[in-house]
Amino acid sequence: MKVTVEFMGPIRRPWPEQSKEIELPDGSKVSALFSELGFTEVESRSINVLRDGLRLRPFSHLIDGERIVLMVPAGGG
Repeated sequence: MKVTVEFMGPIRRPWPEQSKEIELPDGSKVSALFSELGFTEVESRSINVLRDGLRLRPFSHLIDGERIVLMVPAGGG
C-alpha cells in the first residue's frame, strides 16, 4: 500500500521535500508509519496525524492511496 505523507510546520523530516509517497505493508497502522519515518515513540507522541482534517491515533489503520498530514501542535495567545 502507498500513502502520501505531507509535513506541515517545524517537524523533523527524513528528506528535504514537504511531501513524499511511502510504501507500507497492507493493513499498516499509524504507528508503523512513524517507525518507517524513523520517529521514536516519544517523538511520535508530539506529532498530530491528520486524515481529511481528522486526527488519527497510533492504532488507526491507514488506507491505500490516502494523503496523511503530519504536524506539531502549536498554541499561543
